[in-house]
Amino acid sequence: MNNNITEKKESNITKGIAFSISLLIVNFINSTLEYFNYEKSWFYSFLATVTILLTYRVLLSIKTFLNENLNLKTANNYIYILIFTSIVAGLTNKLLIKNENLFESLSSNNFIIVMVGLITIIIIDFICYYKLASILSKKTNKTALNFSKFAYTIIVMYPIGLLSIALPINTAIIGLILTITPLIFLINGFHIAKKESKRFNYASK
Repeated sequence: MNNNITEKKESNITKGIAFSISLLIVNFINSTLEYFNYEKSWFYSFLATVTILLTYRVLLSIKTFLNENLNLKTANNYIYILIFTSIVAGLTNKLLIKNENLFESLSSNNFIIVMVGLITIIIIDFICYYKLASILSKKTNKTALNFSKFAYTIIVMYPIGLLSIALPINTAIIGLILTITPLIFLINGFHIAKKESKRFNYASK
């Protein structure tokens, strides 16, 4: 029974690392395609779908690890909301890829409704990441603390992303930095958990 629980916890860590690294790689490829102006390619559109799925799996991996490895469930509701907002944001991005004149084709009233909806999602996203970071920052577990840094970094990236629009820097480069930096903390957190798991298994033998 204990062996099954241990194996399940190790599996949670392995999946978390795999999905996080996969998302990092996809973000890198996305930014490379953007840099060379291949946003209209079918492959870029395909990667938009992959990004949605991987973001969902990464957030779910965080929840699963917190629930089953750390017995921490107070952040569940915030993670569920983040999963929902990430899917909505991802689908919106995919629509814009397929129809870059989507906003221009909307009537003024519909445009206002869409913009209010997007701003609302961004605000909810911001609040949920802050709540998640706040909960995890109070823990002594190193993995939880790295997850907290992941969430706090995303919060910091929001205003940086907005300010970068006015800077004479290629948006693909900024986008790469904004998407990869939080994932580094996340991957590091899972790696710490993996090392601690191996140390525990070795000591228990």
